Amino acid sequence: MAKRLKTKLIVIGATLLAGLVVLEITARVITYRSTPPGLAFDDDLIFTARPHATLWNVELNDIGAIGPDVATPKREGETRVFLLGGSTSYSPTYATAVDAAVRERNPDADLTVVTCGRPRYTSYNNLVNLRKNLLAYEPDVVVCYLGINDAIYNAFPFTGPLPDVGYFDWRAKDASLFATLVKYHFLDKRFRAGSDFGEPPFRSEAMLESHLREIVALGREHGFRVVLSTFAVSQPTTDRELIARVAREEELMRHFWGGVPSTLRAVARHNAVIERLATEFDLPLANVRDAIPHTSEFFTDLCHMTPAGQALLGAEIGRALGTLPWPTAVR
Repeated sequence: MAKRLKTKLIVIGATLLAGLVVLEITARVITYRSTPPGLAFDDDLIFTARPHATLWNVELNDIGAIGPDVATPKREGETRVFLLGGSTSYSPTYATAVDAAVRERNPDADLTVVTCGRPRYTSYNNLVNLRKNLLAYEPDVVVCYLGINDAIYNAFPFTGPLPDVGYFDWRAKDASLFATLVKYHFLDKRFRAGSDFGEPPFRSEAMLESHLREIVALGREHGFRVVLSTFAVSQPTTDRELIARVAREEELMRHFWGGVPSTLRAVARHNAVIERLATEFDLPLANVRDAIPHTSEFFTDLCHMTPAGQALLGAEIGRALGTLPWPTAVR
């Protein structure tokens, strides 16, 4: 009797183990297939992009950013402008618009504009990417157009500066990917994350300020100028089409940015931090927040822009670049 019970327990254990192995393999296969080929996981950044890859339908340059190649030695008299940000900066149109805005006022400028922003990047991701990767390519100007993604520090109050929630490395060796996915989708998103941040001040404010201060300090240390910008959102609006779009996407994004009211409060507080730092350090400030009309002609959702909106974004950034006192700046 005891022998048969022991055998039965062994069979049950082996079956359970085999089932867990199958679930683990399945989780890794699904995650692998959903990972874009141009994306590379990075312990310091969560993810980065492969040089010369096509990622999210955009062809990237020799450092995995958008714009001309910059891994080559800098030309004499060349001015390199690196645009930092999140998905709102992940756009060839944005880089082209900034370049056009500068050249319109200074046609002779030897200018190279590269946007290094990527979807989901917070101020911390941008700081680390700048420090770890971009300094090697000798930027002359670093533009920070960011603010909304830092709301994740409020929606996920348990995450550290590196917002390692929502992206999964199919090659991860330190933990079960199946268990990580279950924890994220059925525990973290449902019970631990919060879409209503309550009243400010928010946790994200201090984090944003700290990261921007470090970027300014890097500029002083390595000799590049920093340009800050307020962040634009499409609300409030009377545009019915735009209202409907934002409402449709709120459920998808609330676990990252929070519910729309909370997100708007966070962005407003972040803009206040950005304006205060620009004054404190006497930095050029692009007033993008007030430059983009809140209509579907310029916005596709809460913060992403149409080509017309990106043209206005680039023009406003270009005006801020024009205040810099170096030879190739717009005058």
